[in-house]
Amino acid sequence: MEERYYINDIEEYRGKKKKSKFSIKKDNTLKSLKEVEYFLENWKRAFKGIKLYKILK
Repeated sequence: MEERYYINDIEEYRGKKKKSKFSIKKDNTLKSLKEVEYFLENWKRAFKGIKLYKILK
């Protein structure tokens, strides 16, 4: 009979499980989106400060 090898068995034999390319890209995309969101939030706050300064001037 022919033995079948499954990917999980091979990865366990190798030791540490490697991250897939899709998983790495997904993590990078999420980090980038969070950075953009943070930047836009700060920009909104700065813009509000500029408006307030113009009003009180």
